[in-house]
Amino acid sequence: MPVAAPLSASGRFVVDATGNRVRLAGVNWYVASEDLGVPAGLDRTHRRTLARNIARHGFNSVRFPFSVWMIGQTAPVPDQYLAANRDLRGSTPVQVYDACVRALTDEDLIVIPNCHLLDFGWCCSNTDENGLWFNDRWSKAQFIGGPGTRPISPPCTPPSATSSTRSTLIR
Repeated sequence: MPVAAPLSASGRFVVDATGNRVRLAGVNWYVASEDLGVPAGLDRTHRRTLARNIARHGFNSVRFPFSVWMIGQTAPVPDQYLAANRDLRGSTPVQVYDACVRALTDEDLIVIPNCHLLDFGWCCSNTDENGLWFNDRWSKAQFIGGPGTRPISPPCTPPSATSSTRSTLIR
């Protein structure tokens, strides 16, 4: 069932633009924040099929991690990672990400962009420098001027700050 964007909080509830409560039943589409910035499965299944299957199984939202690193990449994603999505050949990681967001929103799924990492790769250690929204390689200004200012189509939520805080930061 489509929701009226934007979503907001009303007390302890998530509500849509008309004030109706929205219960999020979601899945996580992983790996876009990791090596090469490519969402998992695009070599095996078309993104629209993945989105349709998520909706068909009764989910209404998708947490979709990304890395700040993806935003500045200009090299195309290697073709082997897009074998089932040939129309995306020659696309950069962020163009692939955006095409996946479109496929999800076309199925009336709520997309929750999640800045999981600053740099690409596997998380989480106390020394990977991905625990906050900035580090020695990514300034606060780059984060604010990066994914936080990218146009977002409803029913996407605004991107979150990094979601992988570290124990060394929480003292």
